Amino acid sequence: MKREKLSIKWSLFGYLILFNALLLVILWFLQTVYLDSFYKKIRKDDLGTVRNKILKNIDDNNISARINKLADEYDICIMIVNDSGETLYSSRDTRGCNIHTLSVTDIRKLYEKTEKYNNCYEMNVMDKNIDMDVTVDYSGSADASSETGMESVLFSNIVKSGNNGKVMVLMESAITPVKATVHTLRVQLVYVSVIMVILSFCLSFIISRRVTKSLVNISVTANELAEGNYDVSFEGRDYKEIAGLSDTLNHAAVKLARIDVLQRELIANVSHDLRTPLTMIAGYAEVMRDIPGENTPENIQVIIDETTRLTTLVNELLDASRISAGVNELESDEYDITASISSVVGRICKMVEPYGYMVSFEYDRQIYVEADEYKIYQVVYNLIGNAINYTGNDGCVFVRQIVNGDVVRIEVEDTGEGIPESEQENVWRRYYRAGGKRNIVGTGMGLSIAKEVLKMHNMKYGVRSTVGMGSTFWFETKILRQENL
Repeated sequence: MKREKLSIKWSLFGYLILFNALLLVILWFLQTVYLDSFYKKIRKDDLGTVRNKILKNIDDNNISARINKLADEYDICIMIVNDSGETLYSSRDTRGCNIHTLSVTDIRKLYEKTEKYNNCYEMNVMDKNIDMDVTVDYSGSADASSETGMESVLFSNIVKSGNNGKVMVLMESAITPVKATVHTLRVQLVYVSVIMVILSFCLSFIISRRVTKSLVNISVTANELAEGNYDVSFEGRDYKEIAGLSDTLNHAAVKLARIDVLQRELIANVSHDLRTPLTMIAGYAEVMRDIPGENTPENIQVIIDETTRLTTLVNELLDASRISAGVNELESDEYDITASISSVVGRICKMVEPYGYMVSFEYDRQIYVEADEYKIYQVVYNLIGNAINYTGNDGCVFVRQIVNGDVVRIEVEDTGEGIPESEQENVWRRYYRAGGKRNIVGTGMGLSIAKEVLKMHNMKYGVRSTVGMGSTFWFETKILRQENL
């Protein structure tokens, strides 16, 4: 059984909830696992910052005030002592730090250790117990071990002072978070988590509904379009992409409506054009069967002509179908396009002269090109057939072969009413049929077929037309060789 997919609204809702849940997990992890580590790192970084500021201002006349200010700002105890263990400057002892309880002897020992470790020494202190005899590792830091109590870091640095010679800067900072503070943070985290969960559900639902509202409306409207209701409008304008989708679907709806109308017209036209020759064939055949003496060459010729016309109609429909299916392949070869066009004109003249039409072909040399002879023959046939259908009352159609360098242009001109500029692009569309005379040749799909064949050959094509002055359809191809007449 195929699993039903979630709607985009609930998928988006789920992703937002998952994102918020991930944020909460990360927040809990950082607050419960790495809080101590973060706090220690921050406090040690503060020691480094204070040390740099003291060293920069070690000879300042206001060094004592600066030390008190730094101690208050960073919550650090600070002392500056000489090599004899005498205290030169000291911050206020506001929390009973260890360095303020050191004896002169302890300070001397610490001074010696600091000298031993390149004038820079650091040790961790537990339970307010500084052991000056603790073993020191190679990095110059010593760790006192204790499982409980307050942990602090003591940092000493021997530097040169212009006023006092060599002095040792002592600093101490608590690096264990106060338990009450940790407890407060974690209680706050519980409340923050509850609030975030509630807000994430509400916001996720609102955002997912807001984002997908237009998509849902578009989906509903698209279903109406699929049911054949082309009088629909896609109104999504919330976001750039949705607005673009709406515009595309509105354009598609207009195109589909137009194609539907043109298809209906095509069916009506083709039905009419098929019915006429079939009626003529059946009528003349019945007359020849039932009435003695009506079996004349004229009546037989009518049946042959109508059969030929019927064959032409069916062939054009089949050609259009093959082009749509993409199975129409080219079989290009060198051939005499001039002779081919002369053959088309001769064939059409025999068909249309009884109706008062005249087709002429103007050329001054034989032109050879490389193309699919049958398909280009069909293009010329369709262009001439279209010109006959829409030419003026004089019934004239002019076919011209014009040589321009290594290119030959074939033009088919009629003397009809012309095509407005706004409609000139539409005449090449499938199913499009402008108002005009009843077809003498073809189904009205000739220009669409001609366009597809010319595109397959990569030939240039187009139409020139002025209202009231007729139209000229043309195409161009390269010349392989030419022969003068």
